[in-house]
Amino acid sequence: MSKNKLYLIIFVMGCMGAVMNSANGYLSAEIGLVQSSLFVHSAGLVVSFLLYKILDKRGNDHIMSLIKAKPYLFLGGVLGAFAVVTVSVGIIEIGVFSTSMALIAGQFISALIIDYFGWFGFEKVEFNKYKVTSIGLMIIGVVLLSI
Repeated sequence: MSKNKLYLIIFVMGCMGAVMNSANGYLSAEIGLVQSSLFVHSAGLVVSFLLYKILDKRGNDHIMSLIKAKPYLFLGGVLGAFAVVTVSVGIIEIGVFSTSMALIAGQFISALIIDYFGWFGFEKVEFNKYKVTSIGLMIIGVVLLSI
């Protein structure tokens, strides 16, 4: 897959993130915060299992590698549960745009830190003035939204 096509797909998924977060937020207002989180993650489990069955070409041998994986690599699922609940509250309390802006600014900052320190086995990537400037501008944007 070309990098341009991958960037386009990721961009579209970013657009879907606002739709997903909005749906999660309003579902929580309808049925309850914990109930909506449970439903959303259950639906995600079903879809993930179906995608696994459809797309996985390696058979079941690699499932045993889960046992050998470092425990911190499973943080995505744990943090995801907290993210759905937190973002759902944010959508209702401060709106889709403000919640998304704060979420994206937080993701950028943490991504910059992960790159810089090379956490999770990634190559270290140095800071540069453009990255620092972009983070500063995003933080200013989040602050302006909260006024």
